[in-house]
Amino acid sequence: MAGYELEDLLVKADFGATRLGVAVLCEANAAATRRSSKPSGQPKTTALLEAAGWSVLRFWEHEDPDDVAARIVAVLGDDAGGR
Repeated sequence: MAGYELEDLLVKADFGATRLGVAVLCEANAAATRRSSKPSGQPKTTALLEAAGWSVLRFWEHEDPDDVAARIVAVLGDDAGGR
């Protein structure tokens, strides 16, 4: 996981395209998150990243991996190619 220091808070993203300013965060099952007594921090993390100029893509573990990959590639565009 990549970590980024923003306003004295270490923000961790599962994938970060730093040159493009895109952070990808993969979350646990939404129902399990709601049952947890620990706040997720999702709104604050998203707000901090967006305030720093990042685009935030958030996905859940139950989502189809092919759909997730397609959505990431759609945002990254031609710069994601590499080949």
